[in-house]
Amino acid sequence: MISDIEGLRPVAGEWADLMAERMTRIKPGYDPALVAEGARLLRQLPASAGSEAVLHGDFNPGNVLSAGDGRWLAIDPKPLIGDPAYDPWPLLEQVDDPFGHPDPARVLRDRVDLLADELALDPQRIARWSLARRVEAALWAAHHGDVPGGATMMREARILADL
Repeated sequence: MISDIEGLRPVAGEWADLMAERMTRIKPGYDPALVAEGARLLRQLPASAGSEAVLHGDFNPGNVLSAGDGRWLAIDPKPLIGDPAYDPWPLLEQVDDPFGHPDPARVLRDRVDLLADELALDPQRIARWSLARRVEAALWAAHHGDVPGGATMMREARILADL
């Protein structure tokens, strides 16, 4: 039942709170302005969404299967109700590693534009969600003992911030 699905707005707010707590407790040396921007976006984006939809929540290439006859099946959802621009980030990141390309900003910009066009979404919202999710992932990594991995994610978040 749709009313049983958690809203993205409170979940993203909890993530923003966790990011701030983790920065204070772990002191990973990450750019505090970029972390603050990620937290701000986690609070602002859900509240400013022009529409809401049922989100997959983990829409990565491994969770999209061919069902045959040109049809596709999305599996292993982590459903949320919220901004449709939230869901594309895993596809942008995991089709292949955009940060492994010589010009990751161009690759990401092209992918954001393609998905925005195909999904009729605002490319800036997709890019902003991507930034917020990358910063959140960096602090999650630090919380789990991988401060260097989180630092790599923060460098990637800087590229996303500059899109």
